Amino acid sequence: MKRPVTCPICGYEPGRDPFVYPSLARLRSGSAVFERADCVLVPRAEWEALKDELARLREDAPVRRAASCPSSWRMERLSGSIRPADLLALPEETEVPAVWEGCPVRGIANGAFSGSAVRRVVLPEGIEEIGAGAFADCGQLTEVVLPDSLRAIGSSAFENCASLRRIALPESLWRIGSRAFAGAPVKTVELARSWKSGRWSFLLDAGLGHCRFVYR
Repeated sequence: MKRPVTCPICGYEPGRDPFVYPSLARLRSGSAVFERADCVLVPRAEWEALKDELARLREDAPVRRAASCPSSWRMERLSGSIRPADLLALPEETEVPAVWEGCPVRGIANGAFSGSAVRRVVLPEGIEEIGAGAFADCGQLTEVVLPDSLRAIGSSAFENCASLRRIALPESLWRIGSRAFAGAPVKTVELARSWKSGRWSFLLDAGLGHCRFVYR
C-alpha cells in the first residue's frame, strides 16, 4: 500500500482530518484550482475568501483599537461623566463604555462630542444624563441609541446636528433642556406607549414640536 505524503513542516497528510483539511476524495473530485497556503492545500475559492476576510479584519482593526484604547476616554470622577480624550481619534461608530477604570459611567460630559465627525453613538445602560451641548454641531451624526436608564438631556445637547432625522426617547426620560434639538432636522420621534402626558411641554421647548410621533 502506497504511503501518503506527509508535509515535514505542518504534518499535513491527505485523507486525514477531513473536517480540518481537504480529504483525499475531495482533492480528487474537486474541479477548483488548488494553492498552497501555509503548507496546506485548499481550494482557490476558499483561499480567496479567507484573504478577503483577513483584509476586512485589518480594515476594522483601527476602529476597534480606537474604541478600546485606554487613553480614548476621560472620566470626571465626581459626576461620573465621561468624554472622549481625542475627538479626532473617534471612530465613526462609537460605543461609550458602561464602566471606565473601575467606575460606572453615569453621564456624558458637557460638550463631550461637540463638533466631532461621529455618525452613530451607542450609550450604555446606566447613563442617566447627557450634558449640555454634548453632541452640538455634530453634522454627520445620524443615529444615537439612548439607554432606558436615561433621565435628562441637557440644553443644546443635539443642536445643529444636521443629519439627525430620527430619535427614540426612553420612557425614563423626565427632562429635556431648551433647544436640545434646535437646528436638527428630526422628523420622527419614537416614544414608549406609557409616555406621560405631562412631559409634552419640554418636547416643544426642545425643538421637537413639529415632529411625527410614533409609539413603539
